[in-house]
Amino acid sequence: MQTDAKNLTALYLITLNVQRLPKPSPDDLASGEEAAKGLISNLDNFFAADKKPATTNDADWEKAKKDTELLAHTSLGWIALQKKDNDTAEKEVTKVLQSNPNNAQVSYWLGTAIVAEKKPERYSEALWQFARAGSLDQAQGGLNPQAREQIDTYFIHTYNRYHGQDPQGLAQLREQAKAQPFPPAGFKIENVEELKAKNEEEFRKKNPALAMWMNLKQELTGPNGEQYFNNNMKGAEVPGGAEGIQYFKGKLISARPAVRPKELVLAITDPNTPEVTLNLDAPLPGKAEPGTEIEFAGVPTAFIKDAFNITFDVEKKKIAGWPGKEAVPVRRHAAVRKKG
Repeated sequence: MQTDAKNLTALYLITLNVQRLPKPSPDDLASGEEAAKGLISNLDNFFAADKKPATTNDADWEKAKKDTELLAHTSLGWIALQKKDNDTAEKEVTKVLQSNPNNAQVSYWLGTAIVAEKKPERYSEALWQFARAGSLDQAQGGLNPQAREQIDTYFIHTYNRYHGQDPQGLAQLREQAKAQPFPPAGFKIENVEELKAKNEEEFRKKNPALAMWMNLKQELTGPNGEQYFNNNMKGAEVPGGAEGIQYFKGKLISARPAVRPKELVLAITDPNTPEVTLNLDAPLPGKAEPGTEIEFAGVPTAFIKDAFNITFDVEKKKIAGWPGKEAVPVRRHAAVRKKG
C-alpha cells in the first residue's frame, strides 16, 4: 500500500483497511502506521473550516474530524499489537477509549496489551477490560454474539486461572466493568497465591495451634523430614510455648488400655486420621469415648514419615480435657453379729 500525505481519502482508506488484512506483512503495517500518523498530523488542515462542504453543518464536520482521529489511534494501537510493541498499543487504545468508551474490541485489545507486558501487578486492569469486552451489548458498542461469547469464555478462563473460581466475584466484575471503561483507582483482584496467603494468615490467627501443627507436618513430610525432626523436635518439649502456644489439641482415636490408659492415639489435622501417639508417665483415671477433645504437650521421641505419626512422651499433668475419673472405692461395712 502506498501513502499520499496530502490525500485525506487515501490516508483514511489505508488506515481503515490495514486492520482488515488477514496476514499483514511488515510493509503493510508500516504503510498503515504512516497513513494513521499522517491523518493525525494533518487533521487540522484536512478539517479546516474553509474545506467544509457547503452541505455539511459545523457539528457534523467536527464529528468527522473526531471520528477520523479515533480511527487513526485505533489503527495505531492495532498495528502496535501486531508488532508486539505493547507499551505503544496500550497508549493508543487508551486514547480511543477515553474518547469513545463503548468499544468492546478496543477494550479487548487494551487487556491483551496489558497482559503481554507481563506485569502481574496490572493483571487486574486486564481482567477488567476482558470483562467489559465480553459484557457490552451490540447496541452499546459490543461485538456480535459469537465474538462476544468467545471473549467472555476467554475472560472466565483467565479470571479463574488468576483468581480461582469465584462465580459471585466474576459476576460482580462483569457488572462493574460494563458500567465504566476503566477500573477505579486502587482496583485490585487478588491472585491465587495472595488469596492462599491471606486465608492461611486468617486461619493461623483463628487456629494458631492447628496452624503450627500443620506447618510442622508439612516440614516432616517434606524431603528433609527426618533431618527436621532430629534437629528441631526430638527431645525438646513441643509446642513448648512457641508463638505463645502451650498445647496442641486433638481428637481421641483410641486409648490403651481402655480404662486407666497409659497410651493415647489422637487425630489432629482431621478427626479420623491418627497422627500422634502419647506415652504417659502415669495412667489417666477412668476412660474417655473416641472423639473426646484432648490437649497435650510433650517430648517427641519417634517419627514415622510414610504412615505419618509422631510419638510423644507426655507427663500426666500435661494432659487437659480428659473426662475420666478415678472410681470411688466402695465402703464395706463390717458385719454386725447378732447376740444370742
